Amino acid sequence: MSLREKAGQLLVVAFSGTEAPVQLIDALHPGGLIYFSDNLASDSQIAALSAAAQRAARAVGPPLLITTDQEGGEITRLPGTEGVPGGADFHGDATAARATAVSTGRLMSRLGINTDLAPDADVDTVVGGIIGPRSFGSQPGVVSRLVHAQICGYHAGGVAATAKHFPGHGSTTTDSHLRTAVVTESAATWRRVDLPPFEEAVRSGVDVILVGHLAVPALDPSGRPATISPLLNEDLLRKQLRFKGVVMTDALNMGGITSWGSSGTVAVESLGAGSDMLLMPVDPYAAVDAVVAAVQDGRISMARLNASVERVLSLKARLGLFGGQPRLTQC
Repeated sequence: MSLREKAGQLLVVAFSGTEAPVQLIDALHPGGLIYFSDNLASDSQIAALSAAAQRAARAVGPPLLITTDQEGGEITRLPGTEGVPGGADFHGDATAARATAVSTGRLMSRLGINTDLAPDADVDTVVGGIIGPRSFGSQPGVVSRLVHAQICGYHAGGVAATAKHFPGHGSTTTDSHLRTAVVTESAATWRRVDLPPFEEAVRSGVDVILVGHLAVPALDPSGRPATISPLLNEDLLRKQLRFKGVVMTDALNMGGITSWGSSGTVAVESLGAGSDMLLMPVDPYAAVDAVVAAVQDGRISMARLNASVERVLSLKARLGLFGGQPRLTQC
C-alpha cells in the first residue's frame, strides 16, 4: 500500500444518499463507511448498498468496515427497529441484553453491516446527563455486566462491537456535539465509576473502543479531550488497559473537537494521541493530506502509521472480509 492508501485506511466516512459512494471510495480508499438513517430505506436496499460499496472498495484496495450506530432504544438507524430495546430499557437484565445484541448482529450481518458502534459503556451518574437512558444504568457493576453481555451477543451475531465513549460520558450534561465535555470527577471517582465497564469490555474481547471529545482535568490537566490527548488515549487504553484493538475517534465533525483545529490538524493530533481510525472528519481529503504530510516530515513515524493500519486490517480479517469465517471472540 502507498502512503496515501495507508492514510485512507484510517478514515471512516459518511456520505449522502442511498447508493454506494463509488467516487468517494475510488478517491480516498477509506477504511470504512458509516450509515445513517438517511442512507437506509429498506433491507433489500441496504444489502445492495453494502454489496456495491464493498465491490467498489475491493476494486481499489481492502474491503470496508461498514458501521452504524445501532444501540437500540433512542439510537437506532436500521428501518423497522425503532422498538428494539437499548440501554436503560433492559433494567439490568443481561440475558435480554445479550439476546437483543445477537438478533441485532444477525440482522446487520444480513445487510452487509459488519461493525456496530455499540454498546454504550457510559455509567449514567448525573441528573439530566446527556447520555441518560442510553446507558445501561447508574452502577458500574450493572453497566459492566451488560457491556459484557452485548459484546458477546454482537459477536455471536457476526459483527464487531464498539465500547463508547471513553473515558466515560455519563457524568456530564454537556453535549459534545456542541463543545468539549469536561468530566469534573476526581481521578479516584473516575477509576471507581467510569473505568470498570471499559475494563470489562477489554476483557470481553471488544473490537473497537471509541474515544470521546471528553476532557478529564484530573487525568490530563491540559484540558485536551481524549480525542487528541495522549494521556487519555494512548496511556490509558494501550498501556494501562492493554487494549490491542482499534481505537476510533468520535465523529470529528462535532463541535467538541472542531474547536481544537482544522480537519488536518485534528487528524494528525488524533493519530499522535493514539487513535487508529478517524470518524467523519469535516474534510476527509484534508485529513488524508495532513497525515501524509506528517509522515513525510517526521511528525508521525511510518511505524506509528503502520501500527494503526495493521490493527484496522486485523479487524477486517477477524470479520472474514478477506475470506473465510469470522473469528470474533466467543463468550
